[in-house]
Amino acid sequence: MELPPLAFNVAQLLADGPGASRVHRLDASGALRGGRVELVRIGDGALVRASLEVTLEAECARCLAPLALPTPIAFDEVYEQRYDVSSGARLDAGEEDDPEAFAISRSHLIDITEGVRQYCEAAAPMQPLCSADCRGFCPSCGARRMAETAAHLVEHVLPEQPIRQWVLSFPYPLRFLFATRPAVLTQVLGIVYRAVSTFLVRRAGLRSGAGARTGAVTLIQRFGSALNLN
Repeated sequence: MELPPLAFNVAQLLADGPGASRVHRLDASGALRGGRVELVRIGDGALVRASLEVTLEAECARCLAPLALPTPIAFDEVYEQRYDVSSGARLDAGEEDDPEAFAISRSHLIDITEGVRQYCEAAAPMQPLCSADCRGFCPSCGARRMAETAAHLVEHVLPEQPIRQWVLSFPYPLRFLFATRPAVLTQVLGIVYRAVSTFLVRRAGLRSGAGARTGAVTLIQRFGSALNLN
């Protein structure tokens, strides 16, 4: 989640004394859709009253489709004043700071970015859905994710080097075993990768110990178009 700078200079607010306030209107930028922040001078620092709307990035809990969720958040938090606004001297120098408390910086800035992030995490739904009737891994979802994965690999992951595709098929008894025991499948894929890597290195006339390396992306097909275990 990318948020714009959310820092406010409160030097004049602190100098005005208890009861003084400032109101800031926030425009849409990045994940922030807009909002309002009120700063109120209190005895130990400043009270921040924030009412914002942000866009949270998530995945559907059933089909794993990417989601952009408009989410309102609101909070009241006290930011402690630790430096004198006139001299810049440390206040209460003999006391230890609470590491969990929000504080006004030495340059008299209140940065609410971390507070916004924490409240966004608290507001995020536990099981977000792209739609209430999402069926999960249906054939159309599988085709869409396959196309998205392929595009991501081609554009962002795979280097501009020769690429080979290897298809490995197992007997049905082993497929059922791998479906119920993923750890076994992981070990088998490791063996397959080492065998293919050794073959490619030798075909290139190189040795693994001489610094030759290969890479691989493994895609596992679990079911067919009828949602049958495959």
